Amino acid sequence: VNRISQIGFYSLGLEYDSNLVDKARLSAHKNARFEVAEVSPQYIQKMEHHDAILLLSVMHRIWALNGKEYAESCLTELSKKTENIYFEGSVGLQRYQGERKELPSFENNAIEKAVEWHRKWLKKHLTNGTWDVEYLGVVPHTSSEPYRILFSAKKLKNKEPSTFSLIDFSPIDVRGRMIEKVNANPSSLLESFVFHIGLHRTGTTTLQEDFFSPIP
Repeated sequence: VNRISQIGFYSLGLEYDSNLVDKARLSAHKNARFEVAEVSPQYIQKMEHHDAILLLSVMHRIWALNGKEYAESCLTELSKKTENIYFEGSVGLQRYQGERKELPSFENNAIEKAVEWHRKWLKKHLTNGTWDVEYLGVVPHTSSEPYRILFSAKKLKNKEPSTFSLIDFSPIDVRGRMIEKVNANPSSLLESFVFHIGLHRTGTTTLQEDFFSPIP
């Protein structure tokens, strides 16, 4: 959130833990804002509009804690609040596991099947217009879930904004990551997205054109 705000974007980070939000606010950039929030369809309905939304390593947790229909309702409501969504999907079925035992219909860590399932799921529940969902690639994750899959979703026929605001549902700075090496002045939102993913996963990153890995 802070990094994206430093290159000229107004950005908002949401986090459930008030202690982490308090820490983030101590070093918040002037264009960055952090709020304590428990994400729900009702909360999203009251949100202001943003030009982009980052859903990185978060939707499977909403699914696990609140159920399939709740997660789908959140995604649908979010599609009414933006024209651009960047989404990180989990390929580990255990990440979706909750009390309701509702799981996606792909095999655990089966990347190609998970990509197809997520693509269809996003296109079905992103409403309020026609959305183009593009698969971007994979990023390394953990030994139990070697990769995560990344998508961009863009609402078609929208005009480019003259100013830009972004909301992040998994703000980096709240998680206490440290920036050790970054290239100066990223030239696009996609580069900022790559930066976010790299820092979110490793704690350090450079903005490289070949950051996204092909399916192994």
